[in-house]
Amino acid sequence: MKQLFITGTFRNDWNKAYNLRLAEALEKKGLTLFLPQRDAEQLGNRKETFLQDVKGVDNAQILVAIGTKTQTANWGFEIGYAYKSGKPVIVITDNEHAVELMCEGAAAKVIIPENIDEIEKYIDDLVTAIHSLLK
Repeated sequence: MKQLFITGTFRNDWNKAYNLRLAEALEKKGLTLFLPQRDAEQLGNRKETFLQDVKGVDNAQILVAIGTKTQTANWGFEIGYAYKSGKPVIVITDNEHAVELMCEGAAAKVIIPENIDEIEKYIDDLVTAIHSLLK
């Protein structure tokens, strides 16, 4: 089974909720994924969190990066690490939050939905993009 790695900050309430909603929508479409805020150690052992995140990217076939609201150094590292590992990267953002140059360059696809909060309106297009990049 193909696994995705979802990277997106969880330093603010919108991103935390969005990441979980997107993960749920993708899992309902039959995809498996690693979502660090849910699937990695988050209790303060920074080295363990780092190692689990790196393993999550290593085990993934594709990385989906949420670039809306906040793009952090952690987010950029995960994108760069996936890119260097030969894994396709899809960035989802909105018109108000341009993707930083290096992260945009690493992306195989950038998706800018009309309304990022309406996941149900673009989930099928996202899943199609995921499958096309996994071939």
